[in-house]
Amino acid sequence: MSNDKYQNKYRIPSNRLYGYDYGANGCYYVTICTKNRVHYFGDVVDDVDDITSRKMVQKSEIGEIVEKFWLDIPNHFPFVILDQFVIMPNHVHGILFFNKLVGTRLFTSLPDGDAMERGDAMECRDAMERRDAMECRDAMERREAMERRDAMERRDAMERRDVMERRDAMERRDAMERRDAMERRDAMERRDAMECRDAMERRDAMECRDAMERRDAMERRDAMERRDAMECRDAMERRDAMERRDAMERRDAINRVSTIGGITGIRNPMLQQNLGRVLRWFKGRVSFECRPYVNFAWQERFYDRIIRNNKELDNVRKYISNNPVNWHDDKLNVL
Repeated sequence: MSNDKYQNKYRIPSNRLYGYDYGANGCYYVTICTKNRVHYFGDVVDDVDDITSRKMVQKSEIGEIVEKFWLDIPNHFPFVILDQFVIMPNHVHGILFFNKLVGTRLFTSLPDGDAMERGDAMECRDAMERRDAMECRDAMERREAMERRDAMERRDAMERRDVMERRDAMERRDAMERRDAMERRDAMERRDAMECRDAMERRDAMECRDAMERRDAMERRDAMERRDAMECRDAMERRDAMERRDAMERRDAINRVSTIGGITGIRNPMLQQNLGRVLRWFKGRVSFECRPYVNFAWQERFYDRIIRNNKELDNVRKYISNNPVNWHDDKLNVL
């Protein structure tokens, strides 16, 4: 048992199994919670497509981000194989297999031999096939939604064009009628009031002058508006460029890992291929992506359990699968 003091100061004891190598091949069950158990990831609702009226988690936008980066773990840590997992409103349950292929048999913490290895490999393959099928179905649904949206936009554009054409035709007709009426009126005025020609000429001169002044005023106003619009656009482009640069710098800072481990040297935990590093990467990526949406935060640390046999593995899988159904009585459901 480790001492609770370090350099004569109290510290929080670790939840990890003392003396165990969490980078070894094996099977790990983990639970990660949000800070203060806030329901960031969605809500538990009835599954309307299931005739048994089971419960399901309706994920929020943040919940979709969590699922995306959980499934992305094997792309960054090839020795990790994902098994059963569930995203609940305020926590994540999941099973991870470590297989580093170092000449030892596949999961040293499971004593049941080659049969378990083949069963787990088949389950892993089935899980990957189900995941690929779901991704294909989602892609087709997104493509159909985009096609429907494009068709509606084209129809709306055609309707707007027809409305504008009818409106332009009516305006041209009205303009022609007004012009014909003015021409008839002018003819009658010239015929009936030749003596008023001088007065009318003076009036026309004044109207012409006023029109020119109005035109000059409108041109000056348009020039000022164009200048203001260009200045506003330039300011927005500079701001967007700065935001993109800052976002790229923050993303690079998260993904960057020092080759020498900084002040801790080779003892830097981020240089070790173990469970802690995998979950630190996952929590860090989710926090970075969720920051623009809400003041999101994880609970510090995480819960883990080393799965040592097939019976325990089956029990954990069943617990994860039934988590939405038992959400009402879940001890983590504190809101």
